[in-house]
Amino acid sequence: MEKLKKQKSIWFWVALLTSISLAIAIPAIVLTAINEMFLLMAISIAMLLHGFYGCIFYWIAFSKRCSLIRIIKLIINENMLSVSMLSMQIGKSEAEIIYSLRECIVKGYISGYYFDDTGLCLCKITPVTEAMECSSCGASVTVINGIGKCEY
Repeated sequence: MEKLKKQKSIWFWVALLTSISLAIAIPAIVLTAINEMFLLMAISIAMLLHGFYGCIFYWIAFSKRCSLIRIIKLIINENMLSVSMLSMQIGKSEAEIIYSLRECIVKGYISGYYFDDTGLCLCKITPVTEAMECSSCGASVTVINGIGKCEY
Protein backbone atom coordinates (compact mmCIF):
# COMPACT_ATOMS: atom_id res chain seq x y z
CA MET A 1 0.00 0.00 0.00
CA GLU A 2 2.86 2.40 0.81
CA LYS A 3 4.39 1.72 -2.59
CA LEU A 4 1.10 2.61 -4.24
CA LYS A 5 0.72 5.82 -2.20
CA LYS A 6 4.22 6.87 -3.21
CA GLN A 7 3.44 6.24 -6.89
CA LYS A 8 0.21 8.22 -6.52
CA SER A 9 2.14 11.16 -5.10
CA ILE A 10 4.74 11.02 -7.88
CA TRP A 11 2.09 10.91 -10.62
CA PHE A 12 0.23 13.80 -9.00
CA TRP A 13 3.29 16.06 -9.03
CA VAL A 14 4.25 15.05 -12.57
CA ALA A 15 0.71 15.75 -13.80
CA LEU A 16 0.51 19.06 -11.92
CA LEU A 17 3.87 20.31 -13.17
CA THR A 18 2.98 19.27 -16.72
CA SER A 19 -0.32 21.15 -16.46
CA ILE A 20 1.47 24.25 -15.19
CA SER A 21 4.09 24.05 -17.94
CA LEU A 22 1.26 23.81 -20.48
CA ALA A 23 -0.26 27.01 -19.13
CA ILE A 24 3.11 28.79 -19.09
CA ALA A 25 4.10 27.62 -22.58
CA ILE A 26 1.26 29.40 -24.40
CA PRO A 27 2.17 32.99 -23.44
CA ALA A 28 5.87 32.07 -23.55
CA ILE A 29 5.61 31.23 -27.26
CA VAL A 30 4.04 34.61 -28.01
CA LEU A 31 6.53 36.58 -25.90
CA THR A 32 9.58 34.79 -27.30
CA ALA A 33 8.34 35.18 -30.88
CA ILE A 34 7.81 38.93 -30.39
CA ASN A 35 11.29 39.37 -28.91
CA GLU A 36 12.88 37.07 -31.53
CA MET A 37 14.28 34.59 -29.00
CA PHE A 38 14.00 31.56 -31.25
CA LEU A 39 15.78 29.08 -28.98
CA LEU A 40 13.44 29.88 -26.08
CA MET A 41 10.51 29.79 -28.50
CA ALA A 42 11.50 26.25 -29.53
CA ILE A 43 11.71 25.23 -25.87
CA SER A 44 8.28 26.79 -25.26
CA ILE A 45 6.83 24.89 -28.21
CA ALA A 46 8.32 21.66 -26.84
CA MET A 47 6.78 22.42 -23.43
CA LEU A 48 3.43 23.06 -25.09
CA LEU A 49 3.50 19.80 -27.03
CA HIS A 50 4.62 17.80 -24.01
CA GLY A 51 1.95 19.39 -21.85
CA PHE A 52 -0.78 19.02 -24.44
CA TYR A 53 -0.16 15.35 -25.18
CA GLY A 54 1.36 14.16 -21.90
CA CYS A 55 -0.86 15.92 -19.39
CA ILE A 56 -3.85 13.68 -20.11
CA PHE A 57 -1.87 10.48 -19.62
CA TYR A 58 -0.30 11.69 -16.38
CA TRP A 59 -3.68 12.57 -14.87
CA ILE A 60 -5.06 9.19 -15.97
CA ALA A 61 -2.12 7.41 -14.30
CA PHE A 62 -2.75 9.42 -11.13
CA SER A 63 -6.48 8.61 -11.09
CA LYS A 64 -5.76 4.92 -11.65
CA ARG A 65 -3.59 4.89 -8.51
CA CYS A 66 -6.40 6.64 -6.60
CA SER A 67 -8.86 3.98 -7.73
CA LEU A 68 -6.53 1.15 -6.67
CA ILE A 69 -6.03 2.76 -3.26
CA ARG A 70 -9.80 2.98 -2.83
CA ILE A 71 -10.18 -0.73 -3.66
CA ILE A 72 -7.40 -1.70 -1.25
CA LYS A 73 -8.91 0.41 1.55
CA LEU A 74 -12.25 -1.34 1.06
CA ILE A 75 -10.55 -4.73 1.22
CA ILE A 76 -8.45 -3.98 4.30
CA ASN A 77 -10.72 -1.68 6.32
CA GLU A 78 -14.20 -2.90 5.35
CA ASN A 79 -13.25 -6.56 4.72
CA MET A 80 -14.99 -6.61 1.31
CA LEU A 81 -13.50 -9.64 -0.38
CA SER A 82 -16.05 -10.53 -3.07
CA VAL A 83 -15.86 -9.06 -6.56
CA SER A 84 -19.61 -8.37 -6.68
CA MET A 85 -19.57 -6.37 -3.43
CA LEU A 86 -16.55 -4.35 -4.54
CA SER A 87 -18.22 -3.76 -7.90
CA MET A 88 -21.40 -2.44 -6.29
CA GLN A 89 -19.52 -0.26 -3.80
CA ILE A 90 -17.16 1.34 -6.34
CA GLY A 91 -19.52 1.46 -9.31
CA LYS A 92 -17.32 -0.37 -11.79
CA SER A 93 -17.97 -3.55 -13.72
CA GLU A 94 -16.85 -6.87 -12.28
CA ALA A 95 -14.34 -7.29 -15.13
CA GLU A 96 -12.66 -3.99 -14.17
CA ILE A 97 -12.56 -5.02 -10.50
CA ILE A 98 -11.03 -8.40 -11.41
CA TYR A 99 -8.37 -6.68 -13.52
CA SER A 100 -7.59 -4.22 -10.70
CA LEU A 101 -7.38 -6.98 -8.07
CA ARG A 102 -5.02 -9.04 -10.20
CA GLU A 103 -2.88 -5.97 -10.82
CA CYS A 104 -2.74 -5.21 -7.08
CA ILE A 105 -1.64 -8.74 -6.25
CA VAL A 106 0.91 -9.03 -9.06
CA LYS A 107 2.50 -5.65 -8.32
CA GLY A 108 2.59 -6.37 -4.59
CA TYR A 109 0.27 -3.58 -3.48
CA ILE A 110 -1.60 -6.01 -1.22
CA SER A 111 -0.20 -9.14 0.34
CA GLY A 112 -1.68 -11.99 2.30
CA TYR A 113 -4.51 -12.55 -0.18
CA TYR A 114 -5.02 -14.73 -3.22
CA PHE A 115 -7.63 -14.35 -5.94
CA ASP A 116 -9.97 -17.17 -7.03
CA ASP A 117 -12.14 -15.46 -9.73
CA THR A 118 -15.03 -14.78 -7.33
CA GLY A 119 -13.15 -12.80 -4.75
CA LEU A 120 -10.14 -12.58 -2.54
CA CYS A 121 -9.29 -15.14 0.09
CA LEU A 122 -7.13 -14.41 3.06
CA CYS A 123 -4.00 -16.55 3.17
CA LYS A 124 -3.40 -17.70 6.69
CA ILE A 125 0.21 -18.59 7.17
CA THR A 126 0.49 -21.28 9.78
CA PRO A 127 3.84 -21.82 11.40
CA VAL A 128 5.54 -25.15 10.76
CA THR A 129 6.41 -26.75 14.07
CA GLU A 130 8.42 -29.86 14.61
CA ALA A 131 10.07 -31.56 17.56
CA MET A 132 13.79 -32.33 17.41
CA GLU A 133 16.58 -33.32 19.74
CA CYS A 134 19.32 -30.92 20.73
CA SER A 135 22.61 -31.98 19.16
CA SER A 136 24.56 -30.95 22.26
CA CYS A 137 22.57 -32.29 25.22
CA GLY A 138 19.85 -34.49 23.71
CA ALA A 139 16.90 -32.52 25.16
CA SER A 140 13.76 -32.08 23.08
CA VAL A 141 13.54 -28.75 21.25
CA THR A 142 10.48 -27.28 19.52
CA VAL A 143 11.47 -25.80 16.16
CA ILE A 144 9.10 -23.20 14.65
CA ASN A 145 9.71 -22.32 10.98
CA GLY A 146 13.25 -23.66 11.17
CA ILE A 147 14.17 -21.66 14.26
CA GLY A 148 14.64 -23.40 17.58
CA LYS A 149 16.70 -22.89 20.71
CA CYS A 150 17.62 -25.37 23.37
CA GLU A 151 16.47 -24.37 26.86
CA TYR A 152 19.56 -25.83 28.46
